[in-house]
Amino acid sequence: MGKLAIYLDANAGARVHPRVSEALRELLQDPESLGSNPSSIHSHGRKARARLVEAKDRIALSLGASAEDLVFTSSGTEANQTAIRSAFESSDESHPRPHWITTPVEHDCNRQMQGWVRERGGEISFLEVDEAGAPVVSSLAKLVRPETALVSCIWVGNETGVISDIASLSRECQRLAIPLHVDAAQAWGKLPIRLEELGATYAGFSAHKIGGLAGTGVLYLKRGARLCPLIRGRQEGIVAEELKIF
Repeated sequence: MGKLAIYLDANAGARVHPRVSEALRELLQDPESLGSNPSSIHSHGRKARARLVEAKDRIALSLGASAEDLVFTSSGTEANQTAIRSAFESSDESHPRPHWITTPVEHDCNRQMQGWVRERGGEISFLEVDEAGAPVVSSLAKLVRPETALVSCIWVGNETGVISDIASLSRECQRLAIPLHVDAAQAWGKLPIRLEELGATYAGFSAHKIGGLAGTGVLYLKRGARLCPLIRGRQEGIVAEELKIF
C-alpha cells in the first residue's frame, strides 16, 4: 500500500476546483467557441467573447471592482511586475532616477524587480516591518521623496500568512500622493476585497491560488493609472480609461 500524501501548501498553489474543471470540460467540448478569437465578429467569436466578458464580470464582482479596470495576465507574477514597470515607465519623464518603496518581505516576483529598477538608475528604500513581518505604516512618510514613484506591499505573506494593514497603508499613500501597488494574490478568496474602496492604484492576483488554472492572473488598475506592457520590444503607455483588453 502506498503512502497517503497530505497536501498542506494550498496557499502557494491550490488544486483545480471541481467547478473550474467542469467549466473547462464544457468549453473544450463546445465546437462553436473552442479556439475562436473573441475579437472576431462571426458567431463563434461573439460566443467566445461572451464567455470572456462573463468571466471578467464574475472576477470583478469578487474583487469589488469594475470589469473595465481589470486586465488578464499570464500569472500573478506578470500582474505584479507589470504594475511596477508601469509606475516607473510613467515616472521617467519627470524623474530620471525614480524611487521605489517596498518591504523586505515581498514575494520573489517583486524582489526580482529590484535589479530592474536599479538598472534604470532608480533607488529603493525598504519600509520597516514589525516582529510579525507586517509593514509599519507610520514609518512610510520619512521614506518618501519627491521622486518616489511607487509603494509596493504584499497583502498576505506567501510564506508566513501575516496579514498587512493594507487599508491603513492605502490611506497613508493617498495622503502622501504616492501610488500604491498591492500583491493581493494570497488575499483573494480569503479576505473581503473591495478594490474601489481600498484606493490602491495597482493590485495583482493569481488564479491558481484559489483553485483556478495555473497560467492565468489579473491586474487591477485604478482608473487613470497607466499600463505599460511590453509591445514590439519597447514600452508603450496606455491610460486605464482607454483599456479595452479582454
